[in-house]
Amino acid sequence: QLLSPTTVGHLDYGLTLQSGVLGNTWNAVPLVTGIYGDELLPRFRQRHAFVGRLAQWLPWRGALHLYYRFYADDWGLLAHSAEAELYQRVGRYLWLRATYRVHQQNGVRFFTTSAPISATLRSADSDLAPFVAQTFGGAIGVELPMIPRLRMVTADVGYERYVRTNDLHVDIITIGIGFRL
Repeated sequence: QLLSPTTVGHLDYGLTLQSGVLGNTWNAVPLVTGIYGDELLPRFRQRHAFVGRLAQWLPWRGALHLYYRFYADDWGLLAHSAEAELYQRVGRYLWLRATYRVHQQNGVRFFTTSAPISATLRSADSDLAPFVAQTFGGAIGVELPMIPRLRMVTADVGYERYVRTNDLHVDIITIGIGFRL
């Protein structure tokens, strides 16, 4: 939806129905007895996602992109994600991007790091645990009008740091090359 000459907004809803074996069959769950047991997940999952996006052109040749997502499923998982990206042109062919994202979720009711043998549902998958995740990053890109038949050749390099409260930390480096026809 065009909200103004410099603002675009978007709302979206998604429904996903999953059925069958929904986990990785090699996942193991620590049991109170000191051994490992199989992960036991429900065989059906209904997922809902509500998304809002806003893009605003800034008068100094920049752009601000905002994103929000609410997620809920019938396993009891509730999550919120928010992201902001700031793009800035630096000269005719160079641009910069700064990114921040935060994600918070409550975890599923059957997540555990020590399950009783009798548990009918159990998972030790850290993606199903309660946590808060943050991503900080940036990128630099260049657009080069090199080949007459191609309108533009683009190249970019980016770095992001992903950290979660349940001890997952990842450094992400991206390198991209593109051609606009």
